[in-house]
Parts: sequence; structure tokens; C-alpha cells
Amino acid sequence: MEDLLLPTSMIRQYLYCARVPYWSYCAPLHRPTTYKMQEGALQHEHTAELEERRSLRAYGLHEGIRHFGVTLRSPALGLSGKIDMLIELPDEMIPVEWKHTERGTLMLHHKYQLAMYALMVEEAYGKPVQRCCVYLLPSKTVLDVPILEGMRRYAHRIATELRAMIG
Repeated sequence: MEDLLLPTSMIRQYLYCARVPYWSYCAPLHRPTTYKMQEGALQHEHTAELEERRSLRAYGLHEGIRHFGVTLRSPALGLSGKIDMLIELPDEMIPVEWKHTERGTLMLHHKYQLAMYALMVEEAYGKPVQRCCVYLLPSKTVLDVPILEGMRRYAHRIATELRAMIG
């Protein structure tokens, strides 16, 4: 179990309901692919195609290098994940997640998934992450999520708790 890197989505699931990762790893059942899951994958593909041609104005930027579908691995946190888009600036990185939701705000479990991505990006690229962005697909709006020191500490604690539970 020590070599197992858990997906960052399990952090989101753990904060939403700790039973989800427990049942996924300790008493696994086959989870069928739902229509909503399939539709989400199609939306992500379409957004990636559009994002390549768009400016970075929606993110409050004039320039930056975009990386799509960035896979990250963090043995230190025991996590792996895939970020929808990563914006690289000379002195910082900005992880971007695309969410298909009508809600105009993020739930706590989504914010901590972003905090995990921030920690993983810093580990992989050696550049700071001050904020993450969430692009809300239906409304085509961007939410900025500042990554604060307290979030970083709590994210480390959550990763440790989750690994201990599954352990």
C-alpha cells in the first residue's frame, strides 16, 4: 500500500463523505460509468480544443504558457492527479480545473482538491502556486481560489488521514 498513489479526486470524495474512499479501496465494488460521467469527459475534450485558441483574459492574464492534461505524481503526499490545464508564468504556476456545474460557488471539498493540486505543482515544477482557477463550463466564468497557508497545512493532514484509513 505504501507505493500506491491515490488519485486527488479521493481527497474531494473523502471530504464530501469519508465512506466513498473506504468503499472504493477497502471493499471495492465495480462502479458503472454514468451518463453524467460520459458527458463530463466530452465537455472536457471540447473545452480543451476551445481553450487552445482563447486568450488568457478570463484568468486575468495577458500572457502565459498553457499545458493541457498535466499528470502529476507526488510520492511525498501519496497522491497522483491530472490537472485540466496548467498556466505557466515566469514566476508562478496556476492550476485550472474545468467544472460542469450550475452552482456559482465551490464546495469545500473542491477547494481542497485544488489545494492538493497546488502542492503537487509546486513539488513538480519548483514554482509557487498562489491561486488556482476553476472554469465553470455552463456559465463560462472563472472563479479564483487563493491557496492560503492554512489550506496547505490542512491538505497535508487530509492526505495523511486518507492514507491511514485505507492503509
